[in-house]
Amino acid sequence: MVKLSKYNIDLGNNCYYNSLHDTIIVDAKRTLDSISAGKGAKLDDNVKQVLFNNGFIVTDEFDELGAVEYIHNKEKFNTNHASLIIYPSMKCNFNCYYCFEKNKNSVMTTGNAILFSNFLVKFAERSRLSKMSLRWSGGEPLLAWEKIKLILDNVKVGISSDVKILNTIATNGYLLNKNTIHDMVNYDFQNVTVTLDGPKEIHDLSRKTINGKPTFSRIVSNIEYLCNYLPTTIRINIDIRNKDCFESLLKQLSKYKIANREVELFCKPIIPCWDCVKASSMFDMISFFEIEKEFIKVAKEFGFKYSFHPNLRAGIRCPFYHINSFMIDAELYVYKCSLLVGEKDESIGRVTEDKQITICEVDKYYKAVNLSPINIVECKECSILPLCYGKCPILWKNSEYMDNEGCIPEKGTIIEKIKYLYNV
Repeated sequence: MVKLSKYNIDLGNNCYYNSLHDTIIVDAKRTLDSISAGKGAKLDDNVKQVLFNNGFIVTDEFDELGAVEYIHNKEKFNTNHASLIIYPSMKCNFNCYYCFEKNKNSVMTTGNAILFSNFLVKFAERSRLSKMSLRWSGGEPLLAWEKIKLILDNVKVGISSDVKILNTIATNGYLLNKNTIHDMVNYDFQNVTVTLDGPKEIHDLSRKTINGKPTFSRIVSNIEYLCNYLPTTIRINIDIRNKDCFESLLKQLSKYKIANREVELFCKPIIPCWDCVKASSMFDMISFFEIEKEFIKVAKEFGFKYSFHPNLRAGIRCPFYHINSFMIDAELYVYKCSLLVGEKDESIGRVTEDKQITICEVDKYYKAVNLSPINIVECKECSILPLCYGKCPILWKNSEYMDNEGCIPEKGTIIEKIKYLYNV
């Protein structure tokens, strides 16, 4: 006997998506309804085989949740690759009102850059890595661009060419120029993420330089040049002040040579961190779901690509869950979550002179890597669990364990995004 997959999602218009197998099927409502009503035995065997091969039906004995757990654990404990998010400069040249990293001004020294690059070489060798993902963030990482280049030069010489190095960077975009962009090309960067918080009149209110200068026009000009050479993501941070600005932003961007290039749009809600933002200006996730649905429509109208959550279908939500992945700040303190970077009391250890991570807070480390979404009731019952593989545990905890908090936007917008992606 067969049953419907618990990961089938009704897209409407007689179209269905299965999140475990990442498959779509059309003209299947009558067939799926028959199976749901216990009449599957009467269906044509060829039809059932197509549904079975694409994951829309499973045998009564098949444990789909067990399959998800297996995929998650296989990735969680996979030591053949590592994902490191590095913060070479916690200092920033902007003064964004919602930044939770204010007053964190450390910049990586040359000595720490050399030590860190030596650590990467040994880390790749000890773990027998086949792939290493390096995400450069901040603060503003381009304030330490020379240190980044020093690290990457040493890595290129020290790490075997058999190890695939994947570099990406998140920057405010103000310091991008032809030289840095061509450097990134030479270092084979895979993506550059730049933040714009709305059209010029809104962005320049919230994302000023530390001297109070506007930044929008310079950043967009830099993006226009950047997207000729590298895949680019434009991130928009959303709260009540700019929730209705998406159309205005895309109208302004349409004046530049940006749309229909290697550019994707991605928006995230501004989150409460260390009391830097008033709660009244933010949204709960349910409200954000509705806002993002509208953004997707507008992006399609203007010919812009819209991005899915970056770790979709990766087996783990983020490096927090992975045994071999960490966040590392300018002073080489080590963390399991980007929201904790710079808070030394929250670090789990440090990169030390013997070129390894010395974990001082073993309990914190074990608690992180042993966390399983299968043990969270809301995740366990969620139809998009095979896409996200769990909540953000820090955001969920900060919300006092409210439903939907810590979830990826796709929990509320998966139908719109799948329709957008597959044009159905």
